[in-house]
Amino acid sequence: MDESYRISLLVPCFGRPAKTRRILNNILSQDINGWEAFVLGDGCSQYESLISSGEIDFYKELADKNGNKLHMFNFEHNLQGHGYQILNYGTKRAKGKFLIFAGNDDILLKNHFSHYLSEIENTDYDMVAYKSFVGPSNSIRNPIFAHNYVGHSEIIVKTELIREYTHGNSYGHDWNLIQHVLDNTNKTKIADSEIYTYIVTHYPGHSIDNID
Repeated sequence: MDESYRISLLVPCFGRPAKTRRILNNILSQDINGWEAFVLGDGCSQYESLISSGEIDFYKELADKNGNKLHMFNFEHNLQGHGYQILNYGTKRAKGKFLIFAGNDDILLKNHFSHYLSEIENTDYDMVAYKSFVGPSNSIRNPIFAHNYVGHSEIIVKTELIREYTHGNSYGHDWNLIQHVLDNTNKTKIADSEIYTYIVTHYPGHSIDNID
């Protein structure tokens, strides 16, 4: 594997074009370079408008200027299943040593990449889980490696460990991924850090739209 990047990010996009733009700006504002991000449309007509307008080229050029890489295109068909086709596509092609995940409606603080790397890079850990802030309930989520207590947006994992993993198309696919990692290594931990850099902005029936 050509480990060209320190970290790879996977972001499935469907609808919410304004929030896709927001997370793109979050990505481009990170306080480190040496990353790649797969920000891909899941057969989405709104995403297609970003392509036809040339807006996507603008984002790609900004990433390239700092030695980073944005992969951006729209799949021909939406297969539903919580963006699983995008997760499978990116997992198989990521060139970062570590892999992280995000929803296109959520928010990444500017130190998100460096924060997630801080307790796994240059260690023998295979997966680390971090706190997140859940906007709709105005609470900090303290992850536990148990079903319903951690999601894929709260983990960073060695890419090679899940390279051949196939993401499912059912609700709870993020826990299935985490369980797969737990079944294959004991080199995991909950991060020591007390801060969060990931903000969840949407739950079914609840959302927050005005976070700086």
